[in-house]
Amino acid sequence: MKKLFTGSLIVFFILVQAGCDFIDRLGEVSFNINTPDLISEDIIESHYELDKIIALISDNFIMSSKARIKDIEVWNELDKYYDENAEILASYGIKGMEIKYTGSRGYLDAEIIPQYEMFMKVIIANETDDLSKLTSQEKEVFDKTKGILKSVSGSTFEKVEIIHNYLTENIVYDNNYANNENAFNVYGALIEGETVCQGYSQAFQMLAYLSGIESMIITGNAGDDSHAWNLVNMNSGFGKPEWYHVDVTWNDRQEDNSEKRSHRYLNTSDGIMSATHIWKKSYYPAANSSKYNYFRYKGIMASSLQNLEAIFSSLYVSGETFYEVLCTFPVDKSDLDFLYDYSSTDTIMYQIDDYDNNDYLLTIILN
Repeated sequence: MKKLFTGSLIVFFILVQAGCDFIDRLGEVSFNINTPDLISEDIIESHYELDKIIALISDNFIMSSKARIKDIEVWNELDKYYDENAEILASYGIKGMEIKYTGSRGYLDAEIIPQYEMFMKVIIANETDDLSKLTSQEKEVFDKTKGILKSVSGSTFEKVEIIHNYLTENIVYDNNYANNENAFNVYGALIEGETVCQGYSQAFQMLAYLSGIESMIITGNAGDDSHAWNLVNMNSGFGKPEWYHVDVTWNDRQEDNSEKRSHRYLNTSDGIMSATHIWKKSYYPAANSSKYNYFRYKGIMASSLQNLEAIFSSLYVSGETFYEVLCTFPVDKSDLDFLYDYSSTDTIMYQIDDYDNNDYLLTIILN
């Protein structure tokens, strides 16, 4: 399955380092938000202050803001600001920026109007309960999102699992993406049911955020392609963040239109992801914990052959044909002869992969 990502898209709601240290730079200047559409009319005299204006726009879902600029070098910087900072601006779902200027007795008044991705516009509409700025397609996504969220409840882990499973059960990877303009957005994902990694990760991000879960979209490479997936804070709202990777696209094993959906990349660590994915780790928070790993947290983990047989027997009653079990002991082909007792044919497909340190992921497909 080809995992395609095009354009800039890393969506999250914290400040990260990307080319310049936003955390340090933005801490130097403070502005008061006067109205929903006006950040500040204070004089902007440095690039540091310009960074602060942009961050406040993004962090508060502001549709436009005004800034008064005095320094001629900052005037020039503003014109090229988006091109130079496209990646970090995309961190907030901003795909472009329109700037309108008016002169004011030695100062330059600039109105900055961010252009948001579709999923961000739906988030903003949910936050403000204002649908007036949505297109007809965006309104469809808004209504669909409301319906999906009715079934999302429980702990953070339960919410993440529900959102993940909904997406893998209702979306297929769009191998004809070149002929589908919606393959790269949430309309393709949630309305048409066909998308690429960009749409999967946007949809997860939108549903997670609206479920009260802190998450972000991460970009990098997987296999031979550019790719996008998510990071999620499993301690959202409960103290120190605990981040995990979620790759809905790579868990949606539907190349052959089967029902074989994986949980291999649900709540994984940097170590597990590094085996198959590449990303700029300095741009994102570290994911070093295993507590909420899907298999560990659900108890789908075998410590012995006898334990493996018991776990598989309990899974088999579901009637599925695709199974995954985390094994903390080396598994050999001869250990799997017991599976023939569960197969109606003489054919059993299985795969044993290194997963995490000395653990192995056993994948079983019964025909």
